[in-house]
Amino acid sequence: MLKRSLAAVFALLFTFSFGSMAFASEDTQTDSTKGLEIIEKANQEIDNLINQAVEVGAELQTEHLEKITHLQNDAGLTDIEKKEKITEEIQKYNAALDKLIVELQDKAVELTNKGIEDAAQYGVYGVCEWKLVQIADRTVWVDPIKVFGF
Repeated sequence: MLKRSLAAVFALLFTFSFGSMAFASEDTQTDSTKGLEIIEKANQEIDNLINQAVEVGAELQTEHLEKITHLQNDAGLTDIEKKEKITEEIQKYNAALDKLIVELQDKAVELTNKGIEDAAQYGVYGVCEWKLVQIADRTVWVDPIKVFGF
């Protein structure tokens, strides 16, 4: 009788211990899924920002090249005036492109940091994974998130 009682007690303990592990496993999978979704959403937002910056950069470059060509072919300007106006146009173009790139990188860093922090709450860990992006005549680094563990 004592053996049967002990066997029943151990069977119940055994059942409860594995039963609670199964529930914990489901919670972990749900948490991991939420964390991965957060990272995926952040990466999509960063990709959208990159695509927008590439388009705007291409437009800036096209306008810039058209203005330079027009200035070079302007017969009403002296060589010195052409050089001054071309220099001024180059400075404006560089300033606009610099601003576009800095805004992209700042927003990407912000989204990356927030995504990494939010995903970590669900047990998913990520890091910045720098990738090269061509914007107009420049190549810049932007940092989407790479999952490295959960």
